[in-house]
Formats: sequence, C-alpha cells, structure tokens
Amino acid sequence: MKKVFYDFMADTISAYYGITKKEMLSKSQKHIYLIPRQVFMYFCYTENIGSYSEIGKYCKREHATVISAVKMIKSDIDTNKGFRKTYEQIRTHLIKKGEVDFVISKLLANPKDVLALIKQKLEAA
Repeated sequence: MKKVFYDFMADTISAYYGITKKEMLSKSQKHIYLIPRQVFMYFCYTENIGSYSEIGKYCKREHATVISAVKMIKSDIDTNKGFRKTYEQIRTHLIKKGEVDFVISKLLANPKDVLALIKQKLEAA
C-alpha cells in the first residue's frame, strides 16, 4: 500500500520539477535531480508515509541519506523564502492532485458516492 503513496508523491514531485520519476530516483548527483529527490524524501517523511529506512529503500539509498535530505530541506524551508514558496506550491499541488485522484478513484468505484461528495462540497462553499 505504501508503494502507491510513494509512486504518487514521486510522480507528482518529479512532474512539478519537469523531470521523470526515473531521473529523480537515479543515482545522479546533478542538482536538477538531487533537489527534487530530497524534496520527495522530505515530504514522505514529514507526511508520515514511511520511516527513513523505508523511504531509503524506495529510493535505493541508505537511511542516513534520507535523514540528511530531510534536515537539508527543513533548513532550506526555514531560511530561504524562495524555497519556502516553492515548497508551499508543491504541497498545494500535491493536495489538489491527491483530491482529484481520490475523486477519480471513487468515481470509478461508485459514481453515486462522488455525486454526493460533489454536492456536499458545493453546498459548503
């Protein structure tokens, strides 16, 4: 089940940065792949999707690499306003994409439930 979340996060974050999931998870240390990979690790850890070891296994990295990535991204969010804005944009994008994917999956499973959910959201707005 966690692989579904990892795949969702990896697909969404790599698309945000304009790279493929394969490139993001590659062994490359190029900045264009490294930052999205670290952001992915940060989101997976802070959203309680997995432990350092589990995230490392998905990324084919050691848990210490994940710990370092989480610390680095946290520091960048705290000290760099531009990066904080990027982080917030990615977070918003993940939430919106997650809601859309959730609705689509529900629609495929049970269309009547989705119509009720949409009606409820419209009434609340």
